[in-house]
Amino acid sequence: MSTTEPTSKLGGKVLALEYLTRARKPMPVKELVAKVLADSRCKLAGRTPEATLSAALYVECAKSDGVIMKYDKGIVDLRSRQQPAAPKKRRAKAEPEPEPTA
Repeated sequence: MSTTEPTSKLGGKVLALEYLTRARKPMPVKELVAKVLADSRCKLAGRTPEATLSAALYVECAKSDGVIMKYDKGIVDLRSRQQPAAPKKRRAKAEPEPEPTA
């Protein structure tokens, strides 16, 4: 008697991370969502799974410690694949000249 484990369903973000990892490059959100929803392991259901997954990806991008980052408009990538941006140098504020005392 063999016990075969049924294929487990995965969440949309988990599959999106898997596809981004496999792609090895940034991907457009629409393309990523289409691939995830076409995967038979995806457990998203409802009237608007595309909007649900897109929103979840953008929320993950907004997190400072999220694993996905916004690469460009409508394009996301893994945060671990991108090098951290160099901190912007602030200009020193010009101090007002002291008024001469007579």
